[in-house]
Amino acid sequence: QNFNVQATFSLLKNTIRITPSATYKQIYNFQSVRKSLDANGALLVDTIGQGGFSHSFTSSVSMTSNLYSYYRFVGKRKTLLRHVMTPTISFNYNPAIQQGIATYVDTFGVTPKEVRYSIFERSLYSEFLTKSSGRIVFGVNNTFEIKQKSDKDTITGFKKTRLIDNFFLSTDYDIFKDSMNWGDLNMRMVINPNEFINLTIMANHSWYGWNANTGQIK
Repeated sequence: QNFNVQATFSLLKNTIRITPSATYKQIYNFQSVRKSLDANGALLVDTIGQGGFSHSFTSSVSMTSNLYSYYRFVGKRKTLLRHVMTPTISFNYNPAIQQGIATYVDTFGVTPKEVRYSIFERSLYSEFLTKSSGRIVFGVNNTFEIKQKSDKDTITGFKKTRLIDNFFLSTDYDIFKDSMNWGDLNMRMVINPNEFINLTIMANHSWYGWNANTGQIK
């Protein structure tokens, strides 16, 4: 079962658009698993014919707008460059409300520890342990277009050329993490040198470095 709600609101004469949404999902599995350790410490997994419900809930709210700037160049062709910037900020919240969590005790290590697992991890609609997440996503898209005087255009007398279809930058911040809260900076640029060629350039940048000795993020 799925239940979804979404709406869009406008502020300041449609200058700013706000879109909240929420989705609730419920699944019933007809089987589950139970885990335990035998006398030698080997993991035993038993499949049983006992089902149950699992739940998930996701919500988000985003805010976006469009900013326009124009640059006029000196010359006979009356070249005008238009830059459209579309900033977006959103907050995505996914609480860990799943059910069907079971545990077993591992006594074969240095110290006994309780191991948690999902009893539906081997079901048709498999589900694994999740943690609550709350991400603030920052993004900005840019397009660049020039308009020049052209004798070939007999209607308006000007020709429009899209220099960059979109140049998109995005990153996010997870408020529930203890460290390394920032996600990668993602970059994507699409350009069309002519009507037959479409070029997409993508890159990722991490805000964190690597320890050459341990291989861990620092």
